[in-house]
Amino acid sequence: MSPPGRAAARRVGPPFGVAAAVSVLGFLYGWPLLSIAVRTLEGVAGGSGWTAAGAWRVLSAERTGHLVIVTVAETVASTAAVLLVGVPLGWAIGRFRFPGRRLFGALLVTPFVLPSVTVAGAVLAISGPPGGDPERFVLIIAAHAVFNIGFMARATAAALAGVPRSVEEAARMAGRRGAVAALDTTGRAIAPSIAAAAGVVAALSALSFGVIAVIGSEGIRTVEMEIWARAVQQLDLAGAATLALAQGALLAVLFAALGRWGAAHGAPALAAGSGDPRPARTGVERAAVTVAVCVGAFVVAVPLLATVFGALRGPGGWTLQRFGSLAGGTTPSGVVGARPVLARGEALTAFGDSLAGAGVATLLAFAAAALVLAARRGAGWLERLAVAPMAVSGATLGLGFLLAFGSSALDLRGSWIAVPLVQGAVAAPVVTHLLSAAWRNRAALLYEHAATLGAGPWRRFASVLVPSLRPVLFAAGSIAFAIALGEFGATSFVARSDRPTVPLLIARLFGRVGSANYGAAMALSAVLVSVTAAVVWVGDRRGSIR
Repeated sequence: MSPPGRAAARRVGPPFGVAAAVSVLGFLYGWPLLSIAVRTLEGVAGGSGWTAAGAWRVLSAERTGHLVIVTVAETVASTAAVLLVGVPLGWAIGRFRFPGRRLFGALLVTPFVLPSVTVAGAVLAISGPPGGDPERFVLIIAAHAVFNIGFMARATAAALAGVPRSVEEAARMAGRRGAVAALDTTGRAIAPSIAAAAGVVAALSALSFGVIAVIGSEGIRTVEMEIWARAVQQLDLAGAATLALAQGALLAVLFAALGRWGAAHGAPALAAGSGDPRPARTGVERAAVTVAVCVGAFVVAVPLLATVFGALRGPGGWTLQRFGSLAGGTTPSGVVGARPVLARGEALTAFGDSLAGAGVATLLAFAAAALVLAARRGAGWLERLAVAPMAVSGATLGLGFLLAFGSSALDLRGSWIAVPLVQGAVAAPVVTHLLSAAWRNRAALLYEHAATLGAGPWRRFASVLVPSLRPVLFAAGSIAFAIALGEFGATSFVARSDRPTVPLLIARLFGRVGSANYGAAMALSAVLVSVTAAVVWVGDRRGSIR
């Protein structure tokens, strides 16, 4: 007889539950994406219907070519930088045991959940206000590296956990030298996992919005930024939709190619736990671990500390004046007739709106995930459908919401729910993925055992399901709240200009000329970093994701 958990995994929930989950997913993702496709088909040729010539005019424009070149260049450079640092760092974490290893591994992924505008602000805190386009390009690569190195390191370490050290030892016994043996055995085994992680990093870099908005310029602009500019600034919704669909198609091809390559070159299944880390024994191994940890600590800690120092250090030395300017009403010194950096109460209102909106978005994300979890019961296609929007860019999703929920059928423009709704849509796939994995790994077997012992549905829910999922509920909730609090790309399409969220206000300050605006942006970034880190820390203390 198969285990109860596996039997449960084969059963599909009631049709009503599946229909409800599909309806919610269609409302959050299907309708917005369909709205983009419809607008493209109807509006590319000036409202007279779709033509290949009309689409070609948008895609073959000289400006579009420049955008593609910049996007590809920064994506390739960012991915290369992340691979160069992240893979050796992940190798050190995955292969060797050293004091503070678990804490260090957790700290590495901290920038990954921070708002992208604060990561960009951290890089600016080190370099100062950027100069020309070449310098801006380098700073963008640095910001993407800070953002993604922890993810690459953790992905590499996870892949190494499934590769036994005996394969390297056998290669050495066959006469191969240490580095060659490691690369030819373990390196080849984890190559598909690294390629998949590199594909995610490439997509995140290509779809980067907050970093480009803060550090970029008119000459350093990507396709993602152009989608926003066409839709919000130029009101060219058809052109924005065309670019969004083309970008989505290219990303789909990229992930399909990586998936096929990984399936063709994947390593055979190996014993779980056979690659557990061991202490570094030789001087070379200890030196390698030391260098990797120092580089990782520098990449992660220095930019974040620089944000705090940048907020505390003004032109005249150490000061709290930049934090004081957040109260509003302060005008730049020495500038006659200058407007205040922030209006009175503007920063406080933005924080209140952002915290409340993130709370509502987290509840919406959990509601969507709960529907999928309750309905799936083995319907793997439903889980994959719910997680698939993780590959949709923020600008594409924001544009879809602008088109779908700004129509006569349902007009949410100016409504308070618009921002939490799009933020919940961004966070829901992450929550769904975490809860589904926890259900498979922890709760399913206990849930079915309780049923065989006669426990009713409500008792199983209260006594088995909630306690078994409580750790991941806390962790997933903190991550969802952090994602919603720092969401920038999709929010910029639907937020009211007079009620910006904190990330939007930070980007607005960075875009203004003057040290007073820069100082206020750094102070606001430091506060947002502190709040986000505290939320993630509390979630990590109360829960865990394994």
